[in-house]
Amino acid sequence: MQRSVFARTFVFVVVGGVCSTPASLAWAQDGETIEAPASSLKVVPPAAVETGVDYPIGGEGDAVVVLQFVVDRDGSVRDVDVLAGDEPFASQAVTASATWRFEPARRGDDVVPAKIQFEVRFVAPAGAPPKKAPDQPDLEPPEGGQPPTPSEARGTAEAHVAAAVEVTVEGERPAGAVSFTRAEARQVPGALGDPLRAVETMPGVSPTLSGLPLYYVRGAPPANMGTFIDEVRIPLLYHAFLGPSVIHPELMERVTLYPGPYPASYGRFAGAILAADLRTERYEPDYRVEVGIFDSGGYVETPFADGQGNMFIGGRYSYLGALVSAVTPTSLEFWNYQSLIEYDLSPRDTIGVFVLGAFDYLEDQLDDFFGTEFHRVDLRYRHDFDSDTHARAGVTLGIDRTHWAEGKLLDKMIAGRLRVEHRIDPTLLWRSGLSFSVDSFDLELDSRSADFSDLRDLFRSRGDSAYGGFTDLSWQPDRWVTVVPGVRVDLYRSGEESEVGIDPRITARLRVTDGVETVHGVGISHQTPNYVPNVPGARVAGLSGGLQTAVHTSSGVEAELPWDLFGVASVFQNVIFDVTDPVSSTQSFAINASEARQRPTARSLGLELSVRRPLTRRFGALLSYTLSRSTRTFDTFTTLAGSDRTHVVNLAGMYTLGPNWRLGARGVAYSGVPGRLEAQGQRRVFDQGRAPPFVRADLRLERRFRFEGDSYLSVVAELLNATFSRETIRRVCNPAQPEECTNTTVGPIFLPNLKVEARF
Repeated sequence: MQRSVFARTFVFVVVGGVCSTPASLAWAQDGETIEAPASSLKVVPPAAVETGVDYPIGGEGDAVVVLQFVVDRDGSVRDVDVLAGDEPFASQAVTASATWRFEPARRGDDVVPAKIQFEVRFVAPAGAPPKKAPDQPDLEPPEGGQPPTPSEARGTAEAHVAAAVEVTVEGERPAGAVSFTRAEARQVPGALGDPLRAVETMPGVSPTLSGLPLYYVRGAPPANMGTFIDEVRIPLLYHAFLGPSVIHPELMERVTLYPGPYPASYGRFAGAILAADLRTERYEPDYRVEVGIFDSGGYVETPFADGQGNMFIGGRYSYLGALVSAVTPTSLEFWNYQSLIEYDLSPRDTIGVFVLGAFDYLEDQLDDFFGTEFHRVDLRYRHDFDSDTHARAGVTLGIDRTHWAEGKLLDKMIAGRLRVEHRIDPTLLWRSGLSFSVDSFDLELDSRSADFSDLRDLFRSRGDSAYGGFTDLSWQPDRWVTVVPGVRVDLYRSGEESEVGIDPRITARLRVTDGVETVHGVGISHQTPNYVPNVPGARVAGLSGGLQTAVHTSSGVEAELPWDLFGVASVFQNVIFDVTDPVSSTQSFAINASEARQRPTARSLGLELSVRRPLTRRFGALLSYTLSRSTRTFDTFTTLAGSDRTHVVNLAGMYTLGPNWRLGARGVAYSGVPGRLEAQGQRRVFDQGRAPPFVRADLRLERRFRFEGDSYLSVVAELLNATFSRETIRRVCNPAQPEECTNTTVGPIFLPNLKVEARF
């Protein structure tokens, strides 16, 4: 039986992923989590100046109250809500907040309003009973002691930034984008501590296989989704696909999914964009160690040069190979590293270097092996001309490599970018930029390889490049309307072939009332042919059949609901002309050049619903539902896509059982794949009954032990697919008796995680 590179990768996914576990899980992140709009400007959260509060009369014992309020541009407090806390402490905290003062939040040099969570801790007087209300008798002195003084009887109270904080800086939100902050994403049961894995819970996302980071987003295939870490393109998200992410979760500030249309600053992909923003705030020295049953890691973060610079160094290493090899003839290894160093040359100039890389290797008892690795070095510079004009530049060097027993794929790349942002007036923001990427692909292949002809055709050695630029305007004539028109132009080259893509886009956000907005967007995007996702160095050669051309349209309503819920309802229609997606046409992961050259038109129509209450609250929840239909149109007929799933549902909840306990659960359910007849000539027509639906449950429990200062020890137990559900990836029916179908299943893919995390 032939074993293609893609098939080997799939084996690598299942064998490696079932055994591996991600790194740290922790709720109640220390330090602010910025929920800021997509912008090149650093955001500094509010800083407390005066937050005095007295112990309430009639209070008993210690208590904690968590408030949520807006710190206005002048540093005053407004719109105070109680998120947690009992009386009389809650009322005392609310009353005191009217007198508090803050240094307001800043985006660049601009003062901006910000919504934050704040914690007030009340400590009962030591050695004295609590003070009685005025209509009650005077306090009795403690046995053998003197009556307490008024200050002793009152106890103490202090207010400070809560351990789990959300800072929402008011500003432009890209229309249609869905975001998770680091602190919130790590609370999603089944995400196993990685913000990037929380993408699966977002509306419009349909997994090819439960737990794998191979997503169909609004019908666009996985290879059409671009993945960027702070504007640096990376080829894959996770070790062994199911393992921990290739970048430490603590380095990421937020993860945003742009299902389309997305901002003009992103391009060269015909599907969705997944972007992770790095942390940019200056913190006190921070040290964290994580020890798990299969891998360990940690990071060090520290400012230097009297706060002019900040350094983050992290990594992870798996000793899973030693455990696996002790019980099986298979060996498995993975590791990663990352570093972010920034230094302020002056109040207006910042330089930095961002380095990251990852390695995976799997070998079986037949000395058959499969390995992947990638490395990136990104040099960056930022200059602030003034409070209204900012520029960013960067150069990225990278190497991607995939190797197996019969060959090797190698990609050496260099990319560059320049972006300028200028606020013309309070209503108009202009952004523009230039970028390029040059890739040198090399294929080394044993002529005896079973897939020699297909691999040589699809991934031959050659040079690829792309050059382009974008510009857009964000126009907000008043608080009720925001319109963002933009365009980007790219020149693509592969070998001796070239194509030009012109991508106009426009989005609009219209406020109906305070708390209710409508969002609309339409845009075009282009991409070179490609269909093998998450395999470093594997990109389809040439421009035969032209570029993939996608038209994205969407319209929806966003609303602030009671109980701090936020709801979104959207409809979308996407069309991708000349799509490269043989997996959807065949339900097969095998490499086949003739299938890859088939270029149908992909259409997807759907409805997305989501309701979310921040998972960092005492009780947090999310619900997302997608109703959609995806088809593929060839020259003479239209059929369902083999990846089509009519219904996709995610329901999750997290609850604080006590001061240091968190329990969460998540349910996932989606329709089975459609069936096809086995008869020759009918293999592309998916018109038979569907496979059984897939349902799984994930669980998460955390216990945190707090010590002096910000130190803590956290123990996390988590199960992905605690129900041990199996999933059908292919369904073939008998032409003579169509009701008789054969299902090809995978799993159960079950991922346990037990990890101890310590912060010093």
